[in-house]
Amino acid sequence: MTGVKWNRTARGGHNRRHMARRLTADMRDAILQGAREVFGKSGYYAASVGDIVDAAEVARGTFYKYFDSKRDAFAAILDDLLVTVWQQMRPIDPASERAVRRQIHENVAAICRTLIENLDLTRILLAQSIGVDPDLDEKIRDFYHRLLRLVEESLREGQRLGIVRQGDVSLLATCLIGAVKEMLFQYVLGTRRPEPEAMAVELERLVAEGIYAS
Repeated sequence: MTGVKWNRTARGGHNRRHMARRLTADMRDAILQGAREVFGKSGYYAASVGDIVDAAEVARGTFYKYFDSKRDAFAAILDDLLVTVWQQMRPIDPASERAVRRQIHENVAAICRTLIENLDLTRILLAQSIGVDPDLDEKIRDFYHRLLRLVEESLREGQRLGIVRQGDVSLLATCLIGAVKEMLFQYVLGTRRPEPEAMAVELERLVAEGIYAS
């Protein structure tokens, strides 16, 4: 009986710890969702911690339990976005039944879709003025640095497999990200709002065929 009681007690303790971790994760997610809404509506500089806790419906003390400042929350959102973008990038498999170009197209479409689904944050990234807040500048610079590194690694692997032409992967990655950023910038402005699929089609054709008629 003692062993049974101990096992129940241990199991109960494990369940309580699991619930506590779940509650912690849910609370953090709620704060970040509130922060995303506020940053998207007001912009980074006009937003305040008070606005974030109101949107998240949590106490100010709860916010500071998870984040040191609004900049810290913004950095966490950037980290989450980078992970989401990375998860959309599937390794290219030349042996797959799906053509290589189709796989590339699917990757590009998934990335465009992800950034459009996170349009509030994308808007901040595109419109953020550099030079006003050195610490925030560093966060945004780090985001783009890591994004470039991910694309460079993908291009380098493509070169190894013989499906990407030889060239400076750093410059190639910069050109690719620049093209996506401009399409998204026009999307944010409202001057052009194509579907992610159409964006992927033309970007993939631009990469594979250029703009000259054959």
